[in-house]
Order: sequence, then C-alpha cells, then structure tokens
Amino acid sequence: MTSRDLRRVLGRLGLLAWLLVGVPIALSGAIATARLIVWGAAFAGFGAAFWGATCLDDGWWRRVGLPAVQVVCAVAMVAVLCDGMEVLLLSLVAFRLGQWARPGVGVSWVVVQSLLASAAMASHWSLRAALTLGPPHFAFQLLAYASARLTERIAAGRAERARLEERLELSRELHDIAGHRLTALSLNLQVLQRTAPAPLRERIDAAHTLADDLLAEVRRTVAAFREPRDPAGPAQIRALGDHIPRPRVHVSYRDDLAVDDPRLAHTVLRCVQEIVTNAARHANADNLWIDVTSTDHAFAVHAHDDGCGVAELVEGNGLRGMRERLAELGGELEVVSRPGAGTVLAARIPLRQPS
Repeated sequence: MTSRDLRRVLGRLGLLAWLLVGVPIALSGAIATARLIVWGAAFAGFGAAFWGATCLDDGWWRRVGLPAVQVVCAVAMVAVLCDGMEVLLLSLVAFRLGQWARPGVGVSWVVVQSLLASAAMASHWSLRAALTLGPPHFAFQLLAYASARLTERIAAGRAERARLEERLELSRELHDIAGHRLTALSLNLQVLQRTAPAPLRERIDAAHTLADDLLAEVRRTVAAFREPRDPAGPAQIRALGDHIPRPRVHVSYRDDLAVDDPRLAHTVLRCVQEIVTNAARHANADNLWIDVTSTDHAFAVHAHDDGCGVAELVEGNGLRGMRERLAELGGELEVVSRPGAGTVLAARIPLRQPS
C-alpha cells in the first residue's frame, strides 16, 4: 500500500468518525431548532472540508485552507452545543497535519486550535470546565499528530526499502544481460573495423565508440544502483541533447535551481532524458524546447516540440515509466499532442517540506 492509498483509507475512517460524533447528537432531539440549524451547518461544513482535503491534490488548500475551515466549524459546534464530543473532531485535523507539517508548524497549529476550543468551552460552560477538559483533548490531538508523523515515516521507509531491493535486482540484470551483449558487440565491431573497407571504417568507428560509451553508461548505472548517487545537476541535464542530431534540443535550466534531493534530481534527469528520446524517435521535429523551473512549492519540467504531433497519443513504456517515477514523489504528468501542432509535456513534482 502506497502512502497515497494509506491517506485515502485514513480519510474514509475519518469520515466515519465524523459521522459517529455528529449523527447521534443530531438524532437525539435535545437541541432547539435554531441552534440545531447552526450546529448542523457547522457539522456539514466540517465534513465537506474534511472530504475535500481527502480528494484534493497536494497544495495550499489541502494543507492549510480546508483544515482551517475544519477548525472554525469544530469550534463553532463547541460554542453552539458543547456536547463534549465535537472537540474530538480536532484530533482528525491534527492527524492530517501530521501528514505534511514539520513539528514546529504542527504543534503550534494544535496549540492554537486547542486554545480556541477551550475558549468556546469556557464561554458555553465555565472556565473551570475548559481547564478540566482542555488539556486531555490537547493531549489526544498531539497523539494524533505524532501518530500521523510516525505513519508517514514508516510508509516512506517501506517504500525506500522496496526501491532499494528493486534497484539491486535491476543492477544484477543489467550487468548480466546488457553488459554481456554490449561487450560482445564492441568486440565484433573491433574485428569488423580492421577488415572493413576504408569508406566504412569511419562509421564503424563511430558505432564502436557509441557501443563503448553505452557499456560504460551501463556500468555506471549498475554502480549507481548499488551505491548512493550524487544528485544530477543542471549541466548534466543540459548535456542530454548534445549527441542527438535531430531535433535540436534547447534546455533551459539555471544553475541556481539545482536541488540537493537525490531522488528528485534523478527523477528530473530521467524525465528530461525520456522527453529527448521520445522526440528523437517519434516527433519528426526540428526543435525541442525544455524548461526546468522551480517555485517554493514545486519543481516543474515543461517541454514542447515543433513536430508533426498525433491525433491520438498512445503511451509506451517510456511515458508510463515517467508517470510512475513522478507518482512516487507525489508528482503528475500531462501530455497533449495535436496533428501539425507538435507535442506539449508538463511534469510537476511537489517539493517536500523538511522534517
């Protein structure tokens, strides 16, 4: 189960908890009609905001906007009725915070929402009641936040362990299969180079050089699979189109946008590499433009060519692999192609908050 799948499951369980808190109160008939309308609106607002945060992609609304709406609705429920159960809904907010907020932000948020709930309890009941019930609820919210943080770390650790095992298996396969075949190809080209007519020797020499370069690249890849790799830098990515005769590749990637996260840097490298390869094989384009940009929240790769385009895009292993790489980091890929208008590709990867 991926981290995203786990969040969906926990989101559904959170909705169940929301229903179990509110429905019995609504059905009890112990609330005056006017107060019930206000309380019901706040209850429905909390559920809608919670579900919206479950469905939305990562962004400001999912992380901050909708959780803030949930806090306002829960505090309003406490102020109107103060049944004692509404404050438990703030634990759902705290749990959601644990999925993204570093401790300084998360704990501060929990403190603020706990103080607001305590103030609502004090206004409805008394200061003594708020001082009695506030600290236990605050402790439950901290527990929910810490549990979510731990769950995220465990899920990330399992995913990383699975990736390392897969990388090791791939390194063995590359070494045993591709390495053997490329070595044989290089040796055969070396023999052919000595016996071929002079006009063909230059082409054979170029093929021999490419085979040796590819063999060296396979060996470097095998070594990178087995050992931690240095992040790919802008210069390495800009050089991806140097040996492509057509299309002409124009890469815009400023040196000051280099990232320290090896997984992010490697994903950007492989995405740009796949874009260049696809354009060379299928686009029939003269030019390919690739822009790598970054904001405070996301890293983006945008590419477009002046090729023929297609009416119906059929994704092969390359694009599927790119989607999978991006999805592992919470990213997304959009590809649009039209006949005579070339192909446009946009990849976006959200930047992770420091722990």
